[in-house]
Amino acid sequence: METSHRPVRSGALTLLFTVVLLCLAVLAVLSLATARADEALAQKSLDRLAQEAAAEQAGQEWLAALDAADPGTLPADTVSTGDGGVQAELTLESGDTLRLAAEPAGEGWRITRWQLTAPWEPDTSLDVWTGQ
Repeated sequence: METSHRPVRSGALTLLFTVVLLCLAVLAVLSLATARADEALAQKSLDRLAQEAAAEQAGQEWLAALDAADPGTLPADTVSTGDGGVQAELTLESGDTLRLAAEPAGEGWRITRWQLTAPWEPDTSLDVWTGQ
């Protein structure tokens, strides 16, 4: 008994492989772009956490100097508020400013203000239409 085999048409198969390869290439490019964006965002987050840690250290050092100071004397960059409290404005290496205030509480000090501010610069790297 003789059976006839139909030949595989390579045109349709080639077209299918081409479409599949194009889809894989597009997905690879999108994955790479997403990975780079995630890395940039993670780096920004890491930088900000490092700045906050530096602010925490500077604030704790100021508080320790305040606790160790003799009565009637204040650490550098510290001024009296007149009501028994003190305040200071510390500029960090990153350019951030830490504003602190404390008032006497028992045998130590109680923090009443802890504000970290950073200089802001707008992102002008994009050419955005201004409407004019």
